Amino acid sequence: LTECITWADNRASEYADKINNEHNGIEIYKRTGTPIHPMSPLSKIYWLKHEHADIFKNTEKWIDIKTYVFYQLFETYVMDHSIGSATGMMNLNTLNWDKDVLSLLEINETQLPELVSTTHIMKQVKKNYADIMGINEDTPIVIGASDGVLSNLGVNSYREGEVAVTIGTSGAIRTIIDKPKTDDKGRIFCYVLTEDHYCIGGPVNNGGVVLRWLRDELLASEVETAKRLGVDSYDVL
Repeated sequence: LTECITWADNRASEYADKINNEHNGIEIYKRTGTPIHPMSPLSKIYWLKHEHADIFKNTEKWIDIKTYVFYQLFETYVMDHSIGSATGMMNLNTLNWDKDVLSLLEINETQLPELVSTTHIMKQVKKNYADIMGINEDTPIVIGASDGVLSNLGVNSYREGEVAVTIGTSGAIRTIIDKPKTDDKGRIFCYVLTEDHYCIGGPVNNGGVVLRWLRDELLASEVETAKRLGVDSYDVL
């Protein structure tokens, strides 16, 4: 129906504002843990509903790329809680799709994947894919979680008071707590790692661009050296 819509697509900005201003966005945020922002699937679906009604009406399933991959492997639509909690559509307290949000979007649960824990195990990979990967069909595969919450786990930063900073295309600072928490101004995100671990923090939309700023503002001599050598300036940096 469309090309892949990435998180960085801001075409839903106007409709994120509408959700905030006309549909008590702060309360939606407090229930879901996802700030009302054009990057969220909530805002994007709301935008499609109003600006591309034909696409909206013809959509049978609203899924992410990971759900699509697992569907190809297992022929079932599943989404882990960490991804679900980043959609703006999952209730942090029930760990199910938020009925009021679905009502706002005019979609139903059958159009969404089944929500499962991040430790959920799946078996019976379709034979053709098992053969391609060189594994047994009944090899257990854990559904896992999103890149953000797993970055904390990956650097062993999941205990009280420990904070991890990630900088790539975007950037984020995150810490792990034992129960859902939001803030009154709707600024921080709160995503599920497990039922007893929640990842809260704040993002910046551009992370790696700071390297370009450093190059342009502080490292003119290195840039000139790169020109003389005929190499990329970042290789010199």
